[in-house]
Amino acid sequence: MVNDLIAMMRAKQEFILMRIAIVAAFAFFFATIGPFGEYVEDPFTVRLRFWVFDMTVGAIIFLSCFHAVSFWGKRSNLPAVTVIVLAAFFGALPMIAFLEFTELLAGRPMLPDIKGWTSQYFETTVIAIVVLSAFHLADTYTGKIKPEPAAALLLEKRNASASFIERLSPALGDDLLYLKMEDHYVRAHTSNGNQLIHMRLADAVDELSASPGFQPHRSWWVSAASVDRIVKSGGQVFLIINDGKRIPVARRRLKDLREVGWINE
Repeated sequence: MVNDLIAMMRAKQEFILMRIAIVAAFAFFFATIGPFGEYVEDPFTVRLRFWVFDMTVGAIIFLSCFHAVSFWGKRSNLPAVTVIVLAAFFGALPMIAFLEFTELLAGRPMLPDIKGWTSQYFETTVIAIVVLSAFHLADTYTGKIKPEPAAALLLEKRNASASFIERLSPALGDDLLYLKMEDHYVRAHTSNGNQLIHMRLADAVDELSASPGFQPHRSWWVSAASVDRIVKSGGQVFLIINDGKRIPVARRRLKDLREVGWINE
């Protein structure tokens, strides 16, 4: 339990530090080059202060938009690039409004006409797309873009237990995706193929008790690492696996998914 808590704290710390590093890197980069020709005549320290403030506020606004669009996008199966563009599109307006308000408080004139607003909106959207893409790539690299179920469904993150993996052909590897009950057999699916094993699903699940996974349905067991996204179709909720497989979620298990934040309805 203590190890789980420490692991969660370290993961959260890495998550926050990664975002701070990205914000700092972009702030330094933009302060150095003075994009769009607006700040090239100001000293570097002035530009750096502006971009640190700009990037910090922008990260809050655009990441909020990104998470909101992502929540809706999961239901509509939107690709990541579309979610990023939409988040930048919707977040640019409040971002500009906030920056212009701070300029007004500082005694500086606001943008004079619609052309100026349009130009700044385009510039802000472009920068947001670049930065959000960096966040997304960082999350992909560190594995943070997949849902992270709580301890109620998952134990500590390890590969599938050796006792079950040893039942599989070596050619299938140890990247276990999911199990499917077939009468008195279990069909194990890995990233390299599948194999039919003569055993009960309940026994297989017992052997995988130390692995990060759960049963969304009495006929299935799913590895948490294999879940790509969750969709709802015709009133039925499905887990979409990395190999494209749609696995149904029983109604009695929907509560578990809500409790760990996989679905929010």
